[in-house]
Amino acid sequence: MNITHDFHESLALSEAVADEPWWETVYRRTFPYFESMERVLGNTPEQRAGIDRIIHLKGGGTIYVDEKVRHSDYDDVLLEIRSSEEHQTWGWACKPLVCDYIAYAFLPSKRCYLFPFQQLQQALKNHWTDWERECKTVKALNRGYTTSSLAVPIPTLQQAITEAGFVQWDSPLPI
Repeated sequence: MNITHDFHESLALSEAVADEPWWETVYRRTFPYFESMERVLGNTPEQRAGIDRIIHLKGGGTIYVDEKVRHSDYDDVLLEIRSSEEHQTWGWACKPLVCDYIAYAFLPSKRCYLFPFQQLQQALKNHWTDWERECKTVKALNRGYTTSSLAVPIPTLQQAITEAGFVQWDSPLPI
């Protein structure tokens, strides 16, 4: 059975979850110097740059987060490769976004993973060939376009992100 998604209905569902109090719990437990947070709503330049939430830290730091919510539990993360196959538009996992983290939440089990965005993109780049071959491709039918994602198992993604954050070189770097 194919389900056709409606962008506006999906956006409304996403924004309905945006003000849930558990988001603050997630960020307080993740960032030791959490001070406050603000939500970015609507069709704004910040939203298009991958910013759903701005976290303010004591001492003046700022963290930008793109929030993803799944309403069922899975053992994978859907990395959106194409937001529209018909228009050949890159999905969030392949675009140069401003966000520092992807917050990926599963509502039924009340768990959220925070993935550093740059390392996630490097992990996808490093493992593209294997993941395209080994991971399930998930296609979401929308009105007028199809979104495609790779369903990467959570431990596989976590390991690849850890590897992407480690660099070793053979000779000393120039001073």
